[in-house]
Amino acid sequence: CIFGFFNTIEYFTGFLLYWIPFYYVFKLAFLAWLMIPHFSGAHVLYLKFISPAYRSIISKQPVQQAKSD
Repeated sequence: CIFGFFNTIEYFTGFLLYWIPFYYVFKLAFLAWLMIPHFSGAHVLYLKFISPAYRSIISKQPVQQAKSD
């Protein structure tokens, strides 16, 4: 999911990202941090950002009741 996000952003803004110094080095370091099991980067990212955002979105949706005929 994160790698796909980076690829989508780079597709549309690649010409701008080329001028940001060390962008690709930071991207590599971030993706390595996510993938190396010793650091548990993906787990940390999920617990601190993705899960709370998902829960807040789900809690705002109205609960639909089943129709009884």
